[in-house]
Amino acid sequence: MNAPADLSAWTNFLVTSAGASAALVGLLFVAVSINLTTILEHAWLPARAALVVIILVGALACGLVGLVPGLSIPTSGVLFFVIGLIASALTAFVQTRARAPAHSYVSPTTLTVLQIAAVQAGPLSFGIAGASLVWGRGGGLYWVVPGMLFTFIGAMFVSWVLLIEIRR
Repeated sequence: MNAPADLSAWTNFLVTSAGASAALVGLLFVAVSINLTTILEHAWLPARAALVVIILVGALACGLVGLVPGLSIPTSGVLFFVIGLIASALTAFVQTRARAPAHSYVSPTTLTVLQIAAVQAGPLSFGIAGASLVWGRGGGLYWVVPGMLFTFIGAMFVSWVLLIEIRR
């Protein structure tokens, strides 16, 4: 599949994605502020909140970059790639510093791999989208779709933990 040559065809998707990302960042801050004392009692929970902020801001940045009028496809691709790379590197750094406690029903290694994959899927998809736009093949902005979906699903799960599950 060749990369789409018209960013304007993606305007509605990018506007919606950027708006959803911004709204979810706001909801995350509300969740953290409501349960701040409880979150700070667990060494791994502030890092988990930081991961979600990083991936949501990355999604927001990708949405906004795609909306810049007159930006060329290759320039957009470079920016998508850089955003994906930065978000992926930051989340990897945070993930290596704070790990959630192991659960008896999942091995620690399996849990770590699943958590890393869940958080990295969005930023890596943005990076692939960028590289695809620069090369002019491989799907282009279609890679942004799973990136946004992975980001939003991951953000919802972590926000649920920060808002509801830590109260149990």
